[in-house]
Amino acid sequence: MSFSVQSEVGQLRQAIVHRPGLELSRLTPQNIGELLFDDVLWAKKAKEEHDVFAETLREAGVRVHYFAQLLATRLGWTIAADGPRWRRVVASPRPLGLVEIETVRSLADAGALLVCGGGGGIPVVRSTAGELTGVEAVVDKDLTAAELAIALKADRLLVLTDVPAIIRGYGTPDAQPIQAIDTVALSAMTFPAGSMGPKVEACIRFVEASGQPAAVGALADAAGILAGRAGTTINAARPAVTEPVR
Repeated sequence: MSFSVQSEVGQLRQAIVHRPGLELSRLTPQNIGELLFDDVLWAKKAKEEHDVFAETLREAGVRVHYFAQLLATRLGWTIAADGPRWRRVVASPRPLGLVEIETVRSLADAGALLVCGGGGGIPVVRSTAGELTGVEAVVDKDLTAAELAIALKADRLLVLTDVPAIIRGYGTPDAQPIQAIDTVALSAMTFPAGSMGPKVEACIRFVEASGQPAAVGALADAAGILAGRAGTTINAARPAVTEPVR
């Protein structure tokens, strides 16, 4: 079947579209009128129908522009595909310091249970006048946790995630969980930058700075990881022993 795409003045050449997204999850029978909808849409089906519609436009020779990409270009943002969605991409700097570390230390010394550095914390820079200003960035949460643990002289750093351990050969038929490893051997291995890589880097940083062990494993296994019965424990590398010259 062939289609002819027309506008009020002739052949349609370009179109701006928006792929249905998370906004549809806000629709309820109670607010559809306020949000100018006639009914609660089936979000999954709406996305599928949109994709078919956009492809039909392209096949008819129409240049399709996505609103999110146009907005990002206008604002000078960098965006990237995140599965079927788009998300803004910003810098992910290493934490160079912890602004409220003395407050955190005082509360920890007083026996308080603290939640710190959520999502890596709010990134700020200090001006030459000493003033703090927020910046558009996402500080890596694992490296922030390592800096906190080092500053507080923690006995152990646990990086709790959704996998049971650091996996050697992850995604291959020969994948094997690592029970224990030292920092030198771990540093020689390669891990994905967006997932296990920062966790491994944070553990190595903590172990090398403090001399204390770190561990990676599943949140549900926290007690077992702390006891060394689960997860991967990372220890400091033993110094090389050389034989004396005789």
